[in-house]
Amino acid sequence: FAIQVVVKKFETTAQHVGISESSSHRATKLLKLKSYKCKLIDGLNKESNPGRRSGRSNSAKRVSNNMKNSTIKHFSPFHKRLNSVQNELLVTERNVDLPRALSLVRNDGNVSRISSSSTIERENGLKTVTILGLFEMTNINKERVEGRSELAAAQLAVKHINQQNILPGYQLQLIVNDTKCDPGIGIDTFFHALYMMKNTRVVMLLGTACSDVTESLAKVVPYWNVREVSFGSTSPALSDRQEFPLFYRTVTPDSSHNPARLAFIKQYGWDTVAAISENEDISPIAVNNLVTELELANITCKATLTFSESDFKDQLRILRDLDTRIIIGSFSHAIAPKIFCEVYHLGMYGSDYAWILQGGPSDIWWENVTECPQHQLSAAIESLVLVSSHNSINFCEHCLLELETTNARFLEELEHLSLPVTQFAPQTYDAVWAIALALRGAEHKWNKTAPHISVHEFNYNRNDMAQEFLAQLSDVNFQGISGPVSFSGADRIGISAFYQIQGGEVRKVALFYPWLDSLNLSCPDCRPLVWQGGQVPIAKRVFKLRIVTIEPAAFLSIACLAIIGIILAFAFLIFNLHFRKLKYMKLSSPHLNNMAVVGCILVYTAVILLGLDHATLPNNAHFAVVCTARVYLLSAGFSLAFGSMFTKTYRVHHIFTRSHSGVVKNKLLQDTQLISLICVLLLIDGLIVTLWVVIDPIQRQLQNLTLEISTSDRSVVYQPQAVS
Repeated sequence: FAIQVVVKKFETTAQHVGISESSSHRATKLLKLKSYKCKLIDGLNKESNPGRRSGRSNSAKRVSNNMKNSTIKHFSPFHKRLNSVQNELLVTERNVDLPRALSLVRNDGNVSRISSSSTIERENGLKTVTILGLFEMTNINKERVEGRSELAAAQLAVKHINQQNILPGYQLQLIVNDTKCDPGIGIDTFFHALYMMKNTRVVMLLGTACSDVTESLAKVVPYWNVREVSFGSTSPALSDRQEFPLFYRTVTPDSSHNPARLAFIKQYGWDTVAAISENEDISPIAVNNLVTELELANITCKATLTFSESDFKDQLRILRDLDTRIIIGSFSHAIAPKIFCEVYHLGMYGSDYAWILQGGPSDIWWENVTECPQHQLSAAIESLVLVSSHNSINFCEHCLLELETTNARFLEELEHLSLPVTQFAPQTYDAVWAIALALRGAEHKWNKTAPHISVHEFNYNRNDMAQEFLAQLSDVNFQGISGPVSFSGADRIGISAFYQIQGGEVRKVALFYPWLDSLNLSCPDCRPLVWQGGQVPIAKRVFKLRIVTIEPAAFLSIACLAIIGIILAFAFLIFNLHFRKLKYMKLSSPHLNNMAVVGCILVYTAVILLGLDHATLPNNAHFAVVCTARVYLLSAGFSLAFGSMFTKTYRVHHIFTRSHSGVVKNKLLQDTQLISLICVLLLIDGLIVTLWVVIDPIQRQLQNLTLEISTSDRSVVYQPQAVS
C-alpha cells in the first residue's frame, strides 16, 4: 500500500508534466519518473526488516503480490529488475517511513542515508537553515535576463538577513537551480535537492516565476511537508487552498486585481461592462471571479465572451453589436496585437470606448508588430488602461521597517551587479524575507513551549512543524521593497497599479490599496487620466424615444389662416347666393361657384385636422376618427373645388371649339350636366376612400427618424418618432 501511495504521487506529477509537450519529451520524462519508482522499490527492499517479513500473513502477501503484478504491468521496461526483487515486496504502511525510504533513492541506484537534521553546524557555531530556490534562468534554450535579476535579489535578501541576524543562532543558506520553465525539470530539480544532497534538509522552497512549474511543485511539496513561496506565478488557479495547501506567493495574482478593477469602474460611474478573454489562457478564472463581484456591486456585465485564435474576429463583432463601450480584456500578449488591429478595423476605439487589460509598463507588446500598420495599432490602443501589481521600489523611504533595509540600498546593490530591477525582483527579495520572518516567528514560539522545538529539528515527517511555518507565513505583515507584504490565503494582499497609454507611452495614473478599499488618482508620480475627445467614455448609450410634434405656434398660425379662409369662403358663398339672379352673376355659373366654395371650406377644415397630432390628440381612439375625417374632407373638398374649376374651364373650351358653326347657344353645356360630372368625380373619390377605410382602417403609427445625440449628455441618444 505504501508503494502504491508513492506510485500515485509520481503518476500525478507525470501527468502534469506531460501537458502541452511533444510526445518525445513527454515519454522521456515519464520514463525517468518510472525509473524513480523502481529505485524506490529497490530502496524499500533493502530497508525492510527480513525478520518482520517472515511473520506476514498470507493475505498480506497476496496484497503485496497483487501490487507487484500491477506495477509490472504498468512499468514493463523494468520487468526484469522487478523480478529480481519480487520476493521481497512485503512492506506495510505502518512499517515504512516513506520519506526515509525515498531518501534512499540515488541516480546510481546506491543507497545513501541523509541526516535527519535540517541544519548543518558551521565553524562559527551557527546552524545552517537551507531553503531551495528554483529560478527560470533559461527559457527554450535562451537566457532569461529576468531570472538573473530574481536570483540576485534572492541572494541579496539572504545576505541582508544573515548580516542583520534575523534568525538568531542560524545562518540562512540558499541553494539554487534552473527549472527552464519546464514542469518536468522543475520536479526533477526538487527531487535532486531532496535526495542527492547529503546532510541537507530543505525547510522551504522559493520559486518560481513560471505558473506551470509552480503548479506542478505545489502539488508535490505537501508530501514532504515543504512550504513553497512563489515570487512570480500569477495563475489564479494557485489560489485554491484545497489543491495547493502549502503554497504562498508574494506576487499578486491576476484575480487579486478584481477589487481594483471594480473600484476603477465605480470611479467613473460605469454601470454596464463587457468581458472578453482567451479560452486557452488562465485568465478566464479571473474574469469569472470578476463577473461575480460586478454582479454583487449592481454593475451589469452585458456579455462574457471567450475566444480562440481562430474566432476572435467573430467575438469582437458580437461585442460591437452589443454596443457596450467599457470592455475588460484578458488575453495573452501574443494575440493582443491581432485583437487591437481588428478593434481598429471595427471602429471599437476612440472617445466612445475604454479598454481595461492586464499588464504593466514592461509589457510593450504593441511595438514592432506585423499584424497591421503601426499607426493603426497605435490609434487603437491610445488611452488603453492597464492594471498590474505595483512593483515600484520607491514606494516608501524605509521599507522592511526594523529590518534596516531601504529601497535605495536595494537598488544600489543591484546596480552594482549590473543587473536591472526586473518585474519580479522586488517580490523575490520580499519572498525571502517572508520565509525568514516565518522561521523566526516559529523559533520564537517554540522557545516558549515545553518541550522545546527548534527549526533545526525539521525533517520531512514533521507535519506539526510545517503547520507552524504555515501559520507564521499567514501572520507575516511587513513593509517590503515591493510594498506592504501580508497574505490572505495563498495570495498576497498587494497594491494594484493602473497605467494608461498616453501618446504611445505607458503612464502610471492610479494606485489601489486593498486594505483601505481606496483608489488614489493623485498618487506620487501619477499622471492625470487622458481620455480621447476630452470626455470620459460612456458605459452605454441610453435610447430615449421622443415623439416629434408640430410646434404649437406653427399649428396656431396655420389654423388661424385656415379659419380666415373658411370665413372668407362663407362670405363669398353668401355673396354669391344673394346676387345669383344678376346677369353678370349668371354668366359666371353661380352653382359651380358655390360648389367650389364648399370644396374650399372642406379643404380648409382638413388643414386644421391635419395639424392635430400626438400633442393635441393623445388618445388613439379620437386620433383614428380624426384621421378618417380629414381623409374624407380633403378628398371631397379637392373634388368639389377642382372639379368645379375644371368643368367651367371645359365649358369655355367647348364654346370656343364649337363657335365656327355659328350656333353657339345650342352647343352650350348646361349646369346640370357639369354638376353631374362633378358628382361623379366626388362619388369615385368617396368609393376609393371608403374601400381604404374598410379594408385597411386608418390607425396611428410612429415612424422612426434620424437618431440625435443629446448635446448635454453624450450617453443619451434620442430616437425621434413622427406620427403617421
